[in-house]
Amino acid sequence: MKTLTLEDDLYTALEEEAHRVGCTVGEIASEALSSWLDDIQLDEEERTKIEAARVEAAEMGGIEVDEFFDQLLRESN
Repeated sequence: MKTLTLEDDLYTALEEEAHRVGCTVGEIASEALSSWLDDIQLDEEERTKIEAARVEAAEMGGIEVDEFFDQLLRESN
């Protein structure tokens, strides 16, 4: 077990949520941090595959999604 220091307002919000859903602050914090880590931890193989897919899409004339939607908006005006 380790200790984690949080800002008072964040801890208060965690306490309120824990009370609302019927669990402990530690359970909520652990679940949230675990989920966050799952989201950010892409291994090197996944990063390589993602970059290869981007390169392939660009070579085939593909564009990033933000650019695609911006283009659609411009064309609809």
